[in-house]
Amino acid sequence: MEVAVEEVMRIQKERGAINKLDFEEIVWTYKGVPLEISVWIKRDWMFCGLNNMDFITSNFLPDRPWQD
Repeated sequence: MEVAVEEVMRIQKERGAINKLDFEEIVWTYKGVPLEISVWIKRDWMFCGLNNMDFITSNFLPDRPWQD
């Protein structure tokens, strides 16, 4: 398997930009549709110490249709 370093660097730059966003201002979407995320889940996340990308890639959200 070939992995282009340029692609890894592009992805990392994009991840960094997402992580710099104010979590409270992010409207997460899946296939163009905004996700309905409880204010309580968002508040809990803000104090767990992880980053914005982890919010989507971790098991924190109970309903994750993108993981099917």
